Amino acid sequence: MKNLILSAVPVGQSFLTSAVTAGVALEIISPQLNINGAIIRTLSVALSTVGAGGAGFVIVADITAPTSGTSNRVVLTVQNPNSSGPVSGTLPYPLYLYPGQGLWAFSSTAPADVCVTWDYLNPQ
Repeated sequence: MKNLILSAVPVGQSFLTSAVTAGVALEIISPQLNINGAIIRTLSVALSTVGAGGAGFVIVADITAPTSGTSNRVVLTVQNPNSSGPVSGTLPYPLYLYPGQGLWAFSSTAPADVCVTWDYLNPQ
């Protein structure tokens, strides 16, 4: 059997660990600060069970904050349709964020927690 070499994903220099209030968009990366682009290195979400009829959580990459759980640029979604217990989600790979785009977390009906690390890119 061949030796397996795993590629480690670096933890980003910038980071945020925060609670997300239901119905309120949390700005993770400001579009105004993302001048040359960014690489999302790690991203994890934990969604509680509080909320009538289930709950949904999204991470959105866009130029403006989301006002609901639906968006054209959802990069990660975590759903708890029956509120049977807490759920979590992890971005399975690094993600490039175009210059001028921001990154937001939005939870429809339940509080959540988000942990993100990223690196801003330098101009070429």
